[in-house]
Amino acid sequence: MILATACGDNLTGTPIEEFQAEADAARCAYLVRCGLFASADTCGAFFRDRPDVDRDAALAAGKVYYNGVAAQRCHAALAELSCDAASREGRVLPAACDEIFNGLVDDGDACAFDTECRSERCDTTGCEPFTCCSGTCLATRERAAIGKGCEVSADCVVDAYCAPEGVCQRLVGEGGSCDVDGDCDYGLACIGASELMPGNCRAMPLVGESCPYLRCAEIGATCNASHVCVPLGLPGAACASAADCSPFARCDVASGTCADVPTLGQACEGTCAGEAFCEAGSKTCVAPLANTTPCTSDNQCASLFCGEGPVFDACADQQACF
Repeated sequence: MILATACGDNLTGTPIEEFQAEADAARCAYLVRCGLFASADTCGAFFRDRPDVDRDAALAAGKVYYNGVAAQRCHAALAELSCDAASREGRVLPAACDEIFNGLVDDGDACAFDTECRSERCDTTGCEPFTCCSGTCLATRERAAIGKGCEVSADCVVDAYCAPEGVCQRLVGEGGSCDVDGDCDYGLACIGASELMPGNCRAMPLVGESCPYLRCAEIGATCNASHVCVPLGLPGAACASAADCSPFARCDVASGTCADVPTLGQACEGTCAGEAFCEAGSKTCVAPLANTTPCTSDNQCASLFCGEGPVFDACADQQACF
């Protein structure tokens, strides 16, 4: 579906060439506001963007339409998304985000991935995982109402989930049985679930409130040793373990403070920020590897793709699935 610009919106839309930069800026605005980074500059330098070669090839081939107005609306909304991951405002993504890339392939025609299809459903049954395989666009399907059949929760209307018996049910209230957080009503999370037995939906506390289940609602909070939700530490804050710090920082046990994740040329213990990876032998953040260089994981490569080879895996440009 293609969104029209509403009267008075004054939206010009985001050019496709600026899409990734705008998406990155929205992500960092959100993470800074929620207390996981000290600044947008620090956040922007932390991540590497993996190119979506399938989507870009489909755009070039005219199989996907890009809606710049939807992108602009989506990114503005994402920047202001609630930091409370248990709330409705933190769990339900803005509708405009589903309208950015729209498939133009009709039902019954060949496809390689969901985004190509008008229905957003490409049936690749029988394909091996992580391989290119031709499928068929399925018919458009409306989200199922409460009491109707489903396979996954995404098949159900908003404010519902797909129960184990394959039927859409209303989100579970406090104390009710659950398997994952998404089964629970807003403000709640699934506590104690395992592969062998379900958990129960329990209220998620905010910063300053007690956390008897050792979890907190906000993405920038943690349950401390006194069982109270407190903000996660940014570099310079006191810490006893990594759990006290932002997931985008580390705890320097020697100094007892949260510290920046190491970058190019610095010593590392597994993770590096920005354009670097932690080399196992030297335990140093080194520059990503060029194509044809042997690799063991995608993040080691400048292309962010470690391709399978006949003798050894090597960095390469990822090929689009068509």
